[in-house]
Parts: sequence; structure tokens; C-alpha cells
Amino acid sequence: MELKCIINGRPVAADVAADLSLLQFLRAQGYKSVKCGCETTNCGLCTVWLDSTPVLSCAVPAMRTQGRQVTTLEGLKEEAEEFGRFLGEQGAEQCGFCSPGFIMNVLAMEREFDTIPSSDEIREYLSGNLCRCTGYAGQMRAIRNWLEYRKQRKGRCFMQKTVDLEQENRLPDFWEKTVREDKEERLRKQGFVTRPTMKKDAMALMTGCPVYTDDMAPSDCLIVKALRSPHAHALVKEIHTEQAKKVPGVVCVLTWKDSPQLRFTQAGQTYPEPSPYDRYIIDRRVRFAGDVAAIVAAETEAAADKALKLIQVEYEVLTPVLDFRTAKDNPVLVHPEEDWKALCPVGADNKRNLCASGSEEEGDVEGTFARCDLVIERTYHTKANNQTMMETFRSYTFLDAFGRLNVVSSTQIPFHIRRILANALGIEKSRVRVVKPRIGGGFGAKQTGVSEIYPALVTMKTGRPARMVYSRYESMIAASPRHEMENPCEDGIVQRGNGPGRGRLHPVQHRRLRRTRPYNCGIVRT
Repeated sequence: MELKCIINGRPVAADVAADLSLLQFLRAQGYKSVKCGCETTNCGLCTVWLDSTPVLSCAVPAMRTQGRQVTTLEGLKEEAEEFGRFLGEQGAEQCGFCSPGFIMNVLAMEREFDTIPSSDEIREYLSGNLCRCTGYAGQMRAIRNWLEYRKQRKGRCFMQKTVDLEQENRLPDFWEKTVREDKEERLRKQGFVTRPTMKKDAMALMTGCPVYTDDMAPSDCLIVKALRSPHAHALVKEIHTEQAKKVPGVVCVLTWKDSPQLRFTQAGQTYPEPSPYDRYIIDRRVRFAGDVAAIVAAETEAAADKALKLIQVEYEVLTPVLDFRTAKDNPVLVHPEEDWKALCPVGADNKRNLCASGSEEEGDVEGTFARCDLVIERTYHTKANNQTMMETFRSYTFLDAFGRLNVVSSTQIPFHIRRILANALGIEKSRVRVVKPRIGGGFGAKQTGVSEIYPALVTMKTGRPARMVYSRYESMIAASPRHEMENPCEDGIVQRGNGPGRGRLHPVQHRRLRRTRPYNCGIVRT
């Protein structure tokens, strides 16, 4: 279908599929400020203007823009830079991944309100814009300062005018005087320390420049997608990929038969890694609902999606281990294989479902507890939780002129990823180069190798660039969440009898036992 619209004042004509979203269309046209964070209209990252009205481009079919005007952040560069300076001064951009969509709504709000809106009105207007880094306080300060600046229109430098954002939280005058004088003294002594200092890359983030992994991926990358197991524990008895390979645009379909059978760990840790080498790139045994049974590489996303539906898998469903409390010495082994190995003597034992065990003790523990006036025993249980950074896991790979595997990834551990890929693929580390661009949040989730290995395998098999972007759903079910943990703790306390602390209770002894469930398996740490 032929689409004719106006994007940032420029007429555009293109043939598009009827079901193509405006988000996909804009990014294909080179407007990288439009980000995808959730695919469910909940994050606000993909906000653009349609005839001056903010819309979520992931929920708008591209064909609905026929004959209409679309505005992205690239078309509002001067205003974005102006407001971006206020955000940067407050340190409110942080990872910056959500900033373009956020700024689009702020600029729309400023046009809509005749007077400066209240804090509640601002919060209501921006309620659809999510941020995982800032806590919104710095953003609110920046908005109020910018709105005041726009109202006054006196042309003064924004640094010369600041307003108190939260009047309800305003400090008493004597406190403000004390804080101000203390700050001035510290600035005099320390120079630039504690001064509001804009980050070097702040304006690039505020204006939607292509600085993130998926923004920089070549247009000729193969699209890599994974077929994920619906079972928590199973063996792949048979897998039929013939029909999937016949789909136009499909370049390869890879299973456990096509990948190196070399054990490695996904954990980004020091070498030698304390985590056991328990993974294959693609394993015949799947160990959680969402584990990879096959991958598809295709010229287009539509071809990859179609091919995934045509892969037929016959599973032998096995009993899973679902409760970490019962995993140790369970008759069901998560890793029964003989080539499982641990490089460090940390008490790992796959025949007991243990990835580590041990204890440390110093002094007379039991005697110390016996002398305590009070002993407190508690057990603390925390559920597994997902870090939910706004940028999901994503990577692309290619071979350079020297035959090296180049990996560009949204990761926190580029040097560990280098070693992980070399181990998994069975190649020298000197043949792997990892580049970490600006990442849209990590919070520790990206300290594990998650998305890199699959496009790397495709590139090594085909010689072509490959790209993999995890959906929000995949990031929730098949990534690296914080483990579920149970921590039994015992604390001893004595009453001090002399000196200024008389009558106070002081802890003298602490003992902690820890049981956790590592991600995606069910093995216990004690």
C-alpha cells in the first residue's frame, strides 16, 4: 500500500504493509529518536505528534497517517535543545532512553496550557511516560524551571533562574539559609565539585541522536528470533525445520544440531568464573519455560515470525524443579550431563543441584552467642524480580575485514562478553571484539550474556551481519532477573555497661545462611 504523509515538514512516500506500525515505519525512515520499550502502549517512549497531538506510535498503523503531518523529536531540535539543557542541568536524563518520548509530551503540554500547570497537572499529563533511572524528581524540577523561563521570556541564561519545584516540600527559611551558606562554602573550597555539571553526552540524548545499539545497527542485518520452549523441563526428541527454511527471506534455521556443543557460563564474572559451565548455545534439554529450542535468521521480521510458527518440535516433557527449597538433593537433576564443570572450587555439584556451597567461620561463634543478652533469629525471603530497564536486551554482530567477530551490544560487561562468546563458539578471544555503546539502563541485568550469543552464532554460520532485539515479554521470561532468596539470620546483642554507650544494645555477632535460586534453573546455593 502506498503511504503519503509529511514527516517533520518533509513529504514522504513509501510502500508499506497494511499492518506496519507507525513506530516501525519511522525507525525505518531513519528517525531513531522514536524508541520501543514495551510494545504494549505502557511506556511512552514512542511518543510522536500526529497533527500536533501526542500519540503512541506503536499503537498507530502507519497507514493512518495518510495525508497527515507527523512530528518527531528530530523536527523539534531547537525546542528539544532548550528544554534538554534544563534536564541536563538537573541530571534528569540519566540513561536517556526514555527522554525523547518524555520531551515530546512536555513540549506538547507547554503548548496546551495557557498558564503554568500545577505539579499535579504535570504528573497527570505525563503519567504515561515511564522512567526507571531518575525517580522523576529531577525531571519535575527541570519542567517547572523551564516553564517559568518560557513564561518570562527575558532571554536570561537558564542557570540564572531556578524555581522551587515542590512548594509543599520547601525547607524552612533558616534551613534554606544554612544549606545555602554551607553549599557556597563547599563550592569555594572544592571548585567544580557539587556544582550542577551537564554530562558530555546529555544533548545528544535529549535530541534523540542515534547512540544506542539498535540505532546503529546496519540496515542489512539479518533478523534473529528464538523459538522458546513452553515447558519448564523437557528434552527435544525431534525438531522439524524443513517448512520453516522454505519461507521466502529465511536464511537459516539453527537447532542444537547446528551449534557448538561447548559448555560455557553466561555470568559476567572474574576469571576463572565461580559460576559453573552449564550452558550450550542451544541445548537439547530445555530447563525453563522460555529456554531456546531453535533460532531463525531472516531478511525481514515478518519472515522470521512466519518461520517460527512452522517449526515443529516433539518434546519429552520431564518433571521440573520449581521450588528452590526442594532443589538440593532432589531426585530430578537440572544438569545431569557429564560434561558439566566448575572452574573454581566453590562446592559446586550438579549431582546435588548445587552451583556453590560453603561456609566461613571466625572465632568462637557458639560461645559468643551464649554470652549475648539477646539473640534474634529471623528468616528473610525475597521473590525474584526483574530489573525492567527501559531498553531491552539487544545486540548486533558482523565480521570485519580481518575476519574478527564484532559484537555491538547493550551490555555492562564488554570484556566478559568477549570471553563468554569465545568459550561458547570455540574460537580465540583475539577473534572477538565487543563494543558497548550508550545503554538504556541495566541495573545489573546486563551483567549477564543474554542476547549476544545468538546473532554471533548466525554471523559465524552465514558470514552476514545479524541483529537480535528482545521483546519486553522475552526480557521478562528469559533474561537474568534478581534471584529468589531466603536468608535465615541470627544476631547476638549485648548490653554495654560502661561509658557513653551505657544502656544501649550493640550487635556483636551475626550469622547468615543463604539459599538462592539462580536464574533460569532451580539450582540451590547454600
